[in-house]
Formats: sequence, structure tokens, C-alpha cells
Amino acid sequence: MFLSELKIWNFRKYGSGDGGAPGLHLKLNKGLNLIVGENDS
Repeated sequence: MFLSELKIWNFRKYGSGDGGAPGLHLKLNKGLNLIVGENDS
């Protein structure tokens, strides 16, 4: 499976942007992608 992007609306600290845009829009590349949270989780 390959995820090309991640869009988040109204989840925890991510609200929604102007005009209904997602609070977080993250584009991912093929290969290794690493996401590290504030508490290193």
C-alpha cells in the first residue's frame, strides 16, 4: 500500500483551515517516511 498524502480535519489539536481546508495536509514520498510526535511517539 502507498499513501500519497494525509489530510486531517478536526482531530485533537488539528482543526480546520480557512474555507474548510484540512488542519494538516502532509504530502508523502515513495520510500521511507517518518512522523515523530511531540512525545516521540
